[in-house]
Amino acid sequence: MEIYMWLQDNLIEIFGALAGIVYVVLEIRQNLWLWPVGIITSGVYIWVFFSGKLYADMSLQGYYLVISVMGWYWWGRRRKGRRGEGESGSESESESGSGSESESESEEIPCRESLLPDSGGQGAGYEKANRL
Repeated sequence: MEIYMWLQDNLIEIFGALAGIVYVVLEIRQNLWLWPVGIITSGVYIWVFFSGKLYADMSLQGYYLVISVMGWYWWGRRRKGRRGEGESGSESESESGSGSESESESEEIPCRESLLPDSGGQGAGYEKANRL
């Protein structure tokens, strides 16, 4: 009977925790639906923290809510630029037909070292390694 009462009293928290787990699964799969689930999760926890008078935690969830809205918007814009790809924004090798072009070849992501000034794209540790 105590467990039933606890579940009944904490139903919204349980819903928020389950939504958070779904969010993590969708994030691992890189599915577009992670953003609306994240918005729901943050909204639930805003209410939970407000009810518990935990205002700093509530404001952090507000930040997460704003970032989720922005992420959903930007992810949607990115997908519109890539016509013909699957739900997650990338195709598997079997779906693409050729199998020779991997995602790392089709989308160039700059590495941290190439963004450093006056490093010639090698990074600060490159000179040290070559001197040894």
